[in-house]
Amino acid sequence: MPDIYLYAGEVVPSNIRTTDPTVIKLATLYCASSRIRELFSGNNSPTEDGVNTPAGTHDSSDATYDGAWDGGDGDSLDPLIDYAVDYVMDTAAVSGTISYVRVQMRERRWSMGGLTASIRPYVGGLDQGTPVTTILDGSTYKDRWWYLYTDSGGARWTNDSFNAKRWGFHGNAFHLGDFFDETHVDVSEYIIELWGLSSAFPAQFSGLRTFYNALIRELCLVAEVDAPSGMGGVIKVQKGGVKYAVYLVDVTDTNASSVRVKTSTGVKAVRLKT
Repeated sequence: MPDIYLYAGEVVPSNIRTTDPTVIKLATLYCASSRIRELFSGNNSPTEDGVNTPAGTHDSSDATYDGAWDGGDGDSLDPLIDYAVDYVMDTAAVSGTISYVRVQMRERRWSMGGLTASIRPYVGGLDQGTPVTTILDGSTYKDRWWYLYTDSGGARWTNDSFNAKRWGFHGNAFHLGDFFDETHVDVSEYIIELWGLSSAFPAQFSGLRTFYNALIRELCLVAEVDAPSGMGGVIKVQKGGVKYAVYLVDVTDTNASSVRVKTSTGVKAVRLKT
């Protein structure tokens, strides 16, 4: 089964507390098709020096990124960059109850000297979540996470409310009094996870088998409409005139078989029938 998390250490609004506080990951969502620059300004001559690709936002590499910087004018203007980017994310279509949205970002805010800087999620054109103001030395990327329990209006997340928003980041960086410095904001990875209480696992069907470790293994087939989301694609099997979906899971899932499938979101495993 997927990793089980508790609300330990998190402040959960009373209107979404449940009698069973355990939650599981319902879906992992990635940038699906494009990105939109929302905010871009500086004191002198701001420059956008990085434009990421959809695949680059979740390739576990810092080679590509969305980034912008500003430099002082060497006379009277401090370097200041204010930068926000939105992503067109995969569509949320989970069957369980969403308890929170987990935004994962790999970012860096840096300058040649000292600076003041912050970054946070940017959701539907609004800042959301507590800004991270920790300053890094040099230009090292750092993984950050935010747990968003409600939307900006205080309502619990649903598939519809998630899909109605654009999701991105808003960062800024400035160095007061240094007219020769540069300040940078860069984000190389942007991934969203939906966590919550899962509905009952869909009905499983027989008919797909494999052989490894000296045993015949039954693999998981579900109705076409019950195919998991966020897996980078769906493999379908037709049997007796009916189409079924091969159920894919992360390779770390307890029920993952040794059958691997390369998808647009990475290598996945076919789930064992249980």
